[in-house]
Amino acid sequence: MKISGILPFDQWPVRDRTMWAHLTTARDIFDDAGALSHLSERSLRHFRATYGQWLCWLQSHDGAVLDLPPTRRATPDRLKLWLQSLAHTRLITQRNCITVILRILQAAEPKADWTLQNRLRTHLHRVAGTDGSDRKRGRILSSRVLLDTGMREATETAEAATTELSTMKARRDGALIAFLALLPIRRRALAGLELGVSLLRAGDWLHVALPPELTKTGQPWDAQVPDALTPLMLTYLDHVRPWFLARGGMQTDIVWVMDNGRPFDPNYLGTKIRKITQRLTGVPISPHLFRDAGATTLVRDAPGSARLVRGLLGHSDFRTAERHYIHATGIDAGRSHAAVVQNLQKGR
Repeated sequence: MKISGILPFDQWPVRDRTMWAHLTTARDIFDDAGALSHLSERSLRHFRATYGQWLCWLQSHDGAVLDLPPTRRATPDRLKLWLQSLAHTRLITQRNCITVILRILQAAEPKADWTLQNRLRTHLHRVAGTDGSDRKRGRILSSRVLLDTGMREATETAEAATTELSTMKARRDGALIAFLALLPIRRRALAGLELGVSLLRAGDWLHVALPPELTKTGQPWDAQVPDALTPLMLTYLDHVRPWFLARGGMQTDIVWVMDNGRPFDPNYLGTKIRKITQRLTGVPISPHLFRDAGATTLVRDAPGSARLVRGLLGHSDFRTAERHYIHATGIDAGRSHAAVVQNLQKGR
């Protein structure tokens, strides 16, 4: 049964299922890893859904073409027709669809001539490059502003609060915003931070160590919690978090917890962050826009550091990070970004 224009995997042609299995098979002692096996489970689900959408369109438009090998179906003319069927969607959506399909097929047959298809993709990248600018315009504040905002909430606002609950909420919310300003990790990774596993502590020393399952690329990422953030985090970990846990009678090693002590759901955490930033800055800022702010701040205020954006955002492909160059005019990236923000805060 087709769902939302996506051909289910078990209805894919045998050739396509075989190709997918080959591309996504993890390395073992006998065979090399598939070309897409390094991607996270979430990314693979996205790729498979997009490819299922492509197959569904092919089946509806010209079912006989499914008898061809997968890599022979994606002619420039056929891709253009598919794009016409997606005309009701945003340009950035069309660009992403073409990018995913070509990435899969080029991984399956890298020696084929993809020149014309790549030109089509390049054209879409160019025309869709500013498609999301209206959404972001006015919403990417500098990381220094976000850090200052979080620190004020966790200190001045908390100290002026009239109830213990209000104090604890201000300390948590402020620490959360300051944390994202200096360490703009993904929403899922933020919600999944766990004491002793992905947030390590030795006395007053804190270190974030994201395992592969919490990163987009499937590669580990780590960075030391910067000095400017450490006092807020220690206060949260030693006093605020235990208070919320006791309030709700909860026990968990997850770092970020709600008023009732339960761990934040990733989706709700994203909503919470947008509400906090709307209240504090007048602008709703999602966790993803914190990442844009981090990349933009790093490039703009630390000339020559743009290639660190790739490490800061955890991108496996430099082309994604390269776009933050335009918007601005691993471990080193995280540290460099934090250092830039702290220096800006000090007025250096």
